[in-house]
Amino acid sequence: YQRRVHGGNAIGDAGAVALGNSLGPSLQHLVICLEGSDVSDQGTAALASAAYSTSLHTLHLGLESNEVGDKGAEALARSLTHATTLTTLVLCLEHNNITDRGAVALSALRLLPRLVHLAIRLDGNNVGLEGVEALSQLQHSPQLRELELCLNEYCLRDAGAMALGELNLSPALEKITLMTSRNMIGDEGAMALAELKMVPSLTALVLGLDDNLISSTGAAALGEMMLAPHLHTLDLRLNGNGLTAEGAGALAEVMMAPELAQLSLHVGRNNLGDGGAVSLAQVRIATALRDLTLHLDNINMGDLGAASLGDLRWAESLTTLRLGLEGNALSTFGAASLATLAGARLRTLDLNLSDNTLGDAGAGALSPLLSSRGMQVLVLGLDSNNIGDDGVQGLVATGCSIPNLQISLTGNNIGNAGAVSIMRLTWQGMTEFGLNLDRNNLGDEGAEAIAIKLRSLSCLQCLDLHLERNSLGDRGASALATLRNASNLTQLRLSLYGNNVNDIGAAALTELKLPSAIHQVSITL
Repeated sequence: YQRRVHGGNAIGDAGAVALGNSLGPSLQHLVICLEGSDVSDQGTAALASAAYSTSLHTLHLGLESNEVGDKGAEALARSLTHATTLTTLVLCLEHNNITDRGAVALSALRLLPRLVHLAIRLDGNNVGLEGVEALSQLQHSPQLRELELCLNEYCLRDAGAMALGELNLSPALEKITLMTSRNMIGDEGAMALAELKMVPSLTALVLGLDDNLISSTGAAALGEMMLAPHLHTLDLRLNGNGLTAEGAGALAEVMMAPELAQLSLHVGRNNLGDGGAVSLAQVRIATALRDLTLHLDNINMGDLGAASLGDLRWAESLTTLRLGLEGNALSTFGAASLATLAGARLRTLDLNLSDNTLGDAGAGALSPLLSSRGMQVLVLGLDSNNIGDDGVQGLVATGCSIPNLQISLTGNNIGNAGAVSIMRLTWQGMTEFGLNLDRNNLGDEGAEAIAIKLRSLSCLQCLDLHLERNSLGDRGASALATLRNASNLTQLRLSLYGNNVNDIGAAALTELKLPSAIHQVSITL
């Protein structure tokens, strides 16, 4: 196994040739990342030829944002089609100069006899309909089980989507990932892609259609994919289209699919409103669903929609829930409604309420979530909500019984008193803790309170502290350096950039790198 990372360096073709020459013939697993490294067709051909001369089983070749053209793509296809031991191939070719000619060449990778997992990422090139039609033929690879095609930032329109829809003829694919954002695809193209549900062996589908021209009609067709009896996992991304509450209702009608166990639905930046949220909350009726992600950011939703989402606590089978509700108009009432999720059977809750209007009262209304007895993981996003020290005190007032707690409070008005309040949490049994206080009013006193408390915890194993862009100085940095004395801490990530830390504080922080119980340390100044 080898991993070579040289991204962002002007190593050019000469460096790529040198890397290729360094590969041993018995190598089986290789990752090379050369993003933005001035590599052109010559360097690409050298890397491809070197990969062919090994006995690789796995190859991940990252050539994003270089100068690879059709000749480079042809060289890749020509060499790699003879790499008969390859079972996993990932080609990252985003933002190069590849056209239809190069895409047609890459479609020959279907001839690899043992290939099981293939990913080709071509975002931001110049591939048109001819190239897309050729790439759709990758389904004919005899052993291929997982296929990923990324074709974001084109003008494929409905015709290109129809060509990709022909992947439904594959007899063997088990997982398909198609990323086609910003392609001017409308309802007709969406209906063609919905035919992917006809692949008889398909159990997982990721379909990225952000920032297209899909309305309620297309959404209804795509929603019918949830009814495929063999499909267990669906990730459907429709952010920034033309959906309204009617489209959300069309999706809701089929969200109770009997076999679907994991559903991710991304419909942010659409004008769904409260009515759309009310419709989508009906997914609580689904009997098989275990893992649900709903991204509803910037949909003009208020407290009424939040109240309906709080009813997800009645979903009997749901164990993991992620709700992205950023950029709406939620206040204290909406926060209180969502806090009723503390009574659900959830093991994991990821709730992002950033960029709303919660204030101190809204933050306090969420406190029941921290004291939920059955929950194992809680991720709480409260950035940019005009929360001050009083709000933090209310948030932690009921204590905490979550083993893994992550709280983000970026861009609020929290000072030293707020940091002291957070440190008064009940820590018994907490093994992982993350706190983001970026862009607040924290000073040395708050940093000292954090350090004194956290270094005394015998249960804590993983700690992630983001205290960027506050008013910490050497005194606060020196206090945080004493975290090296925490008895069972094994992983520490500490970010302090944008403060007033000088040489004295930096010198103290270097002691965190000295041999101790902390095996992994990351410090950003």
